Amino acid sequence: MAQMNDQTVIMKLPIRPKLKYKLTFEGELNISPYVAKQKANYYLVMHVGNLVMAADPNLEFHESGARWRVPAILTNPEIGHVGKIGEVIVDADTGSIIENETTSVEEMQANAEHIAKEKSL
Repeated sequence: MAQMNDQTVIMKLPIRPKLKYKLTFEGELNISPYVAKQKANYYLVMHVGNLVMAADPNLEFHESGARWRVPAILTNPEIGHVGKIGEVIVDADTGSIIENETTSVEEMQANAEHIAKEKSL
């Protein structure tokens, strides 16, 4: 964008700075990503359905502590992964499901139905 007056032209150029982060973490987590995925799978089978499984978790840090964010994936025996229907949040210290931050069972079931219809399963 240029602004002109009698003698000068001022242009603002778009600047997209590149940021580089380096994080060093030392410590121990009580719940490994493998165990977090197992706990999420158990929760999904018991509450959502047997055609839903947990994907690889991502570790997040919050003021209240570390937690695993585990994607919930709708599957089909013939084609495999169909689509993401929600997330299960697992406390990295206790291994408990943080239900108030996990996608609700009803929402995951509705998302699964929507994706299944969309894909004609």
